[in-house]
Amino acid sequence: MADPITLDIPHKLGRAEARRRLENGMGQLAGFLPQGRVTHHAWAGDRLSFTVEALGQRVSAQLDVL
Repeated sequence: MADPITLDIPHKLGRAEARRRLENGMGQLAGFLPQGRVTHHAWAGDRLSFTVEALGQRVSAQLDVL
Protein backbone atom coordinates (compact mmCIF):
# COMPACT_ATOMS: atom_id res chain seq x y z
CA MET A 1 0.00 0.00 0.00
CA ALA A 2 1.21 3.51 -0.78
CA ASP A 3 2.13 6.00 1.91
CA PRO A 4 -0.77 8.22 3.00
CA ILE A 5 -1.12 11.76 1.72
CA THR A 6 -1.62 14.40 4.41
CA LEU A 7 -3.09 17.83 3.66
CA ASP A 8 -3.70 20.72 6.03
CA ILE A 9 -6.41 23.14 4.90
CA PRO A 10 -6.45 26.18 7.19
CA HIS A 11 -9.85 27.74 7.85
CA LYS A 12 -11.45 30.24 10.18
CA LEU A 13 -14.68 28.31 10.68
CA GLY A 14 -15.67 26.83 13.99
CA ARG A 15 -15.76 23.04 14.27
CA ALA A 16 -19.54 22.88 14.08
CA GLU A 17 -19.68 24.96 10.88
CA ALA A 18 -16.82 23.03 9.27
CA ARG A 19 -18.58 19.73 10.07
CA ARG A 20 -21.89 21.05 8.72
CA ARG A 21 -20.29 22.09 5.44
CA LEU A 22 -18.48 18.79 5.05
CA GLU A 23 -21.66 16.83 5.74
CA ASN A 24 -23.64 18.91 3.25
CA GLY A 25 -20.91 18.54 0.63
CA MET A 26 -20.68 14.74 0.77
CA GLY A 27 -23.63 14.43 -1.60
CA GLN A 28 -21.89 16.68 -4.13
CA LEU A 29 -18.53 14.88 -4.03
CA ALA A 30 -19.50 12.06 -6.38
CA GLY A 31 -20.65 14.57 -9.00
CA PHE A 32 -17.06 15.74 -9.51
CA LEU A 33 -15.96 12.27 -10.67
CA PRO A 34 -17.02 10.36 -13.79
CA GLN A 35 -19.31 7.52 -12.66
CA GLY A 36 -18.45 8.51 -9.09
CA ARG A 37 -20.26 7.56 -5.93
CA VAL A 38 -19.68 7.84 -2.21
CA THR A 39 -20.04 4.29 -0.91
CA HIS A 40 -19.44 5.02 2.78
CA HIS A 41 -19.26 7.99 5.11
CA ALA A 42 -19.43 8.08 8.90
CA TRP A 43 -18.47 10.45 11.68
CA ALA A 44 -16.58 9.36 14.82
CA GLY A 45 -16.21 12.47 16.93
CA ASP A 46 -14.61 15.12 14.70
CA ARG A 47 -13.24 12.55 12.21
CA LEU A 48 -15.08 11.85 8.96
CA SER A 49 -14.21 8.55 7.27
CA PHE A 50 -15.43 8.06 3.73
CA THR A 51 -14.91 5.97 0.60
CA VAL A 52 -15.35 7.19 -2.97
CA GLU A 53 -15.48 4.94 -6.03
CA ALA A 54 -15.12 5.98 -9.67
CA LEU A 55 -14.05 4.26 -12.88
CA GLY A 56 -13.25 1.02 -11.07
CA GLN A 57 -11.02 2.70 -8.47
CA ARG A 58 -11.67 3.06 -4.74
CA VAL A 59 -10.24 5.72 -2.43
CA SER A 60 -10.75 5.72 1.32
CA ALA A 61 -10.02 8.86 3.31
CA GLN A 62 -10.29 10.40 6.75
CA LEU A 63 -10.82 14.07 7.53
CA ASP A 64 -10.14 15.49 10.97
CA VAL A 65 -11.95 18.74 11.75
CA LEU A 66 -9.70 20.87 13.94
